[in-house]
Amino acid sequence: MSFNIDFTLDGVLEVGSWRTADELKNMSADDKRNSLIVAMTHNSNESVGYYQGLNNNDLIGEAAITVFLLKAGIRDTHALQSMSHDDQRNTLIVEDQGHSPSTPNLQGLNNQQLVTAGLAWAR
Repeated sequence: MSFNIDFTLDGVLEVGSWRTADELKNMSADDKRNSLIVAMTHNSNESVGYYQGLNNNDLIGEAAITVFLLKAGIRDTHALQSMSHDDQRNTLIVEDQGHSPSTPNLQGLNNQQLVTAGLAWAR
């Protein structure tokens, strides 16, 4: 398994297989954001309102965790649908700790940093 995540709306939508590169070319930034919000509500137990309340950077970070858990085979969509964002984040922290126990203070990392740590061991 080898994949990378570009921490942009386009990047998480494409690697999450929620939109193709061709589809993204014809979408406005608002359409991309709304598409990501819909995708996230189908891959967590969080509401549309929860995701609408996030800025783009935080939304991308949360989506990156979800995409990583899916692509790395740690959780499937069915499992993610029963999980809050905090549950997903904590799952990634446990996985990161198990694969790189020398990394201190994983709780203090932001979502994108946690995914970057995961990408290092998932290659």
